[in-house]
Amino acid sequence: MLCAADSPFSLPIAEIGERWSLHLDFVPDVWRNPANMRSYCNFSFTDIAVNASGGDYGSASVRQSGDKRLGWNVNAKSLLHLSSTESVMASASYENSHTKSVLWNNCSDVPIIYPYFTGDSVGGFLQCEQYAFSGGYARSFGKLTSGAEMSYRAESSWRNKDPRPQNVVSDFLMSLGANYAVADYRIGLAGSFRSYHQSGTISFLADKGAFSVYHMLGFGVDYVRYAGDYTSWKFRATQWSGSVSVIPVDGNGTYFALSASSMTLAKDLSSVNILPIVEVTDRNVSAQLAYSGICGNGLRRAVKIEGSFSTRKGWENIFGNGSATAMYQIINTVPGYGNRVYRIAAEAIAERTLTASSMGWGVKPCVAIRRIESWYATLSRRFDNTSLAARLQSYLSHTFGKMVMSATIAGGYESSLASQVRIDDLDQSSSSGQCVTDNLRFATDDCFSAGGSVCVARMLGRRGAVYLKMSAEFRHYAECGSWREGTASIGVMF
Repeated sequence: MLCAADSPFSLPIAEIGERWSLHLDFVPDVWRNPANMRSYCNFSFTDIAVNASGGDYGSASVRQSGDKRLGWNVNAKSLLHLSSTESVMASASYENSHTKSVLWNNCSDVPIIYPYFTGDSVGGFLQCEQYAFSGGYARSFGKLTSGAEMSYRAESSWRNKDPRPQNVVSDFLMSLGANYAVADYRIGLAGSFRSYHQSGTISFLADKGAFSVYHMLGFGVDYVRYAGDYTSWKFRATQWSGSVSVIPVDGNGTYFALSASSMTLAKDLSSVNILPIVEVTDRNVSAQLAYSGICGNGLRRAVKIEGSFSTRKGWENIFGNGSATAMYQIINTVPGYGNRVYRIAAEAIAERTLTASSMGWGVKPCVAIRRIESWYATLSRRFDNTSLAARLQSYLSHTFGKMVMSATIAGGYESSLASQVRIDDLDQSSSSGQCVTDNLRFATDDCFSAGGSVCVARMLGRRGAVYLKMSAEFRHYAECGSWREGTASIGVMF
């Protein structure tokens, strides 16, 4: 896949070209199996970078996620082939971020816990610190390769103004996998277990007193019985996942991945005998089928089709009377918020990877259609939307002596094809009601996007490079206005 020329800088240039290529992560689901990482690339690498990022999203954002963000992080990633039979993978990162104007949400990890936020009508910023670590090992025994990987993420977020949330997240994942060589392919099986916990509490220190805190249930509904001063909560989740994968031994041929996961999530009120006020089931299935190959002239061509389906259903528990010393009994369970998401996408690649003697270039078009169905079972509130998105990404890379430069440009358009919104009994004049209508308007808005990046690397001897990268993306929504985000990075690869 890679070849070294006579130049003393040819091997690291070829490796950089491979790392910058479009096809390396073209079928990301196959790399969920840690045993497959021996085939990720045929060279070892370590990448350490310091990144600064910022975004101004304005009205083009989910209100519970905030409208501005500033942050920085340092991360390191390494894949080392110790021998012809052994490989190790490792990563570590630290992130510090500040998010402004977070409304009706004092919790972390919006994609995991939605729509069961603990919120209030005041809102504010959230300061966050996050640490993450992972390590894995893969070994081949003839035609059989086995692997294991573990990762852990810890996060703390807070605000030093009333209301003052303090959240602590613990997220552990363990994966096991194996593959077996059959003819020109490796057929793999993998499974993973995830344990997730988030605890939070809100305090009030100002003399003006406390504000009411609400436990949201979706579409602007809150758990009325426990509104007010119930300011401590916990989320706990368990997830099981499995996947089947097929990858070509030499990187040229058909790729296939089929993945499925099942998660159970519960929200407890820790200040009232650990009451599980909501319980959630989350199911996901995804499939990716791709072909990638190199022509006689060195041009790589690849095509991929993928599809996914996810469903989330929540149940709300109704409790009888209790006390500080006696457990509250569940007397009924009723269905609440639910959603389904369908997505089908097709992508293609035409690419010539950078080498010491030739310029690298690539183009990747993509088109996707997505269907979202959300509802609240006991009220006349529903949201359905079908959207079509198209995007084109391209890049050029070239060497200038010991310097390597790459420039990327991308553009796309997403349009809502059909939508239905039914929120007849929602008080849209209230703060929580306005939050719902703003989110729905954003979810159905047409969007044009454009972005690009420039990366310059300086070779260091025969086995390393230092690089500087800057990227930016701009989106314009027909109703919600402009969205901007940028990142600057400095790092070293060896």
